[in-house]
Amino acid sequence: FGALLTNPSPQTVIAQASILQHLSSDRTAELNSVITAARQYASAQQIAQRTEAAVIALQRQRLAKRKVIAAAVAKQKALLDTLTTQQQAAISGGTTTAVYTGPTNTPQGKAVAFAYAQLGKPYVWGATGPGTFDCSGLVQAAWAAAGVAIPRTTYEQWAALPHVSMSAIKPGDLIFFDAIGHVGIYVGNNDVIDAPQPGEFVELVSLSSSWYATNLDGAARP
Repeated sequence: FGALLTNPSPQTVIAQASILQHLSSDRTAELNSVITAARQYASAQQIAQRTEAAVIALQRQRLAKRKVIAAAVAKQKALLDTLTTQQQAAISGGTTTAVYTGPTNTPQGKAVAFAYAQLGKPYVWGATGPGTFDCSGLVQAAWAAAGVAIPRTTYEQWAALPHVSMSAIKPGDLIFFDAIGHVGIYVGNNDVIDAPQPGEFVELVSLSSSWYATNLDGAARP
């Protein structure tokens, strides 16, 4: 009977216990308990093996999808890298060559003038200037040029600054998009200047452009 407790194979336990059941009627209840436990253990092992196989298959599917997506992104980036800044801006519906002619004697005017001066500079995630910017780094730097400190990230900016209605926006206001994941600075005439995404450049674009109109969240005023 000791072998029943030390043999690692559930099938062997069941077979040995069945033999002993005929040899020792006094221990029938105990043996039945061992047989039941062994069968339950074997069943649990089978379930665990099937579950593990399903998890591995799902992980492989996800890895394959990631590889396909990464390849598509790399292909798109390679194509973008062959284009000029003007061509890339044209794809997004914006421009990288506009010149600011408005006032610069107010904080708002200074912030807008700074944003115009950055047109055509590359987007780099986490960058705050002077040669490269991400979206929130650009608007933070624009307002810093006007002597006004605002938070670093889009989410902090949205949380900290007073919100304004889109019908009441003014040049210098921050316009948020994509579930507060993107921000640009409003410069008047229904236009914003923003640093779009990797592979692109700071641009002037209309709020009526497809992506901007579809993903608009709201505005805040430093």
